[in-house]
Amino acid sequence: MMKLSSTICASIGCVLLLATVASCLQAHGTHWKGGAGVWHPIDSPLPHVGDPLEFEATEALKVEPNVLSVGDHIIVSWTFSHAGQDKHVDIIAAYCPETASDADYVDYQDVTESKKAVRFGPVVNMRCRYQFRFLHLLANGTYMTIAQSPTVGFVQGTSQPTQGRLSETGVAGEMNVMWVSDVGAPSLVQYKLNQTATAPVMNATGTSHTYANTDMCNKPANEVAALKFRDPGFIHSVLLTDLLPMQAYAYRFGCDGHFSEWFTFSTHPSAKSPLSFFVYGDLGEWRSAAGPPPADRAYTTLDHIEHDLLQQGEGESRYNMLLHVGDISYARGVSYQWEQFGDLIQSVATRIPYHVGIGNHEYDHVAGGDKDPSHAAGNGYHPSWGNYGSDSGGECAVPGVNRFRMP
Repeated sequence: MMKLSSTICASIGCVLLLATVASCLQAHGTHWKGGAGVWHPIDSPLPHVGDPLEFEATEALKVEPNVLSVGDHIIVSWTFSHAGQDKHVDIIAAYCPETASDADYVDYQDVTESKKAVRFGPVVNMRCRYQFRFLHLLANGTYMTIAQSPTVGFVQGTSQPTQGRLSETGVAGEMNVMWVSDVGAPSLVQYKLNQTATAPVMNATGTSHTYANTDMCNKPANEVAALKFRDPGFIHSVLLTDLLPMQAYAYRFGCDGHFSEWFTFSTHPSAKSPLSFFVYGDLGEWRSAAGPPPADRAYTTLDHIEHDLLQQGEGESRYNMLLHVGDISYARGVSYQWEQFGDLIQSVATRIPYHVGIGNHEYDHVAGGDKDPSHAAGNGYHPSWGNYGSDSGGECAVPGVNRFRMP
């Protein structure tokens, strides 16, 4: 459960949101979320699918819709009968990319004889196409693939720019724009003053980078698998300069002909003045796959922030930034959770700068300190008074440092 309180800091005009949430990931909390948006009880064991499987895909699965937008749910249905019983559960497994082996699923749904359809989602664009396979559990404990679906992808394909976010640089008149795509160059932001539709459009270019499983400190983060490390794509960064104070700018980002929708942000006053900003920690990533967002959890926190942002007019700077002080996505080596988290915060992070700090669930590690991006001596930053374990799942802050650029 998340406990939410709000405090007004009169001296600096800040809105402080203190959020303590039960994480949805790995052994944190009561459920974990699969890569295709399905919630699973934390105590339910993962189906062990041997590889290779006996393959007799004589039937077909139907998938709707057949073209996806980010946030869509996917209905997988079938008309054939199978021998699954309540105590003898078959599964519909989700794969992304569609070329993955049967054992390397990113999510699944249990099915029994009474079911003829299951729902996945909301899904995010992880730069791959989804496929679904019906895996029938045989009496000897092995699975046999008896049906598979056509592949399904996103409107903009795998090159869609996603996970947009802003950050400050500490220099007046500057704003950094970041996003993710499967194309490395060029990194382009188009922007203009948002006063009139005829305002001239300006272009700014930047750079992109990525990281690999071999950059991580330890397992499971350095192991390549659907439920461990997956290619993070290219992370783009473009710096906008010479921005005017107290102005609203419209912008979009992308590369190679693939662009995001237009977003807006407002610049700060030029003179020193009180600032308003949001602060929270331990947000995690928590959304319902089968209905409305669970009450009083991370998605609700961002809904409240987005609602407040929508109350300010263009050119106003009632809220200037957001500071997420640590425990960001709770991925802990399950890297698709960074994809889901980036999508979760985009609606806020494209309006105001989204700044992060590194928490124990991003940093803590017990081995592989030579790859620690802090470059602390020895096995990383482990002062004698600390209580350090493997809370990051071997990530040792590598994804956090690469995905967010801070002042």
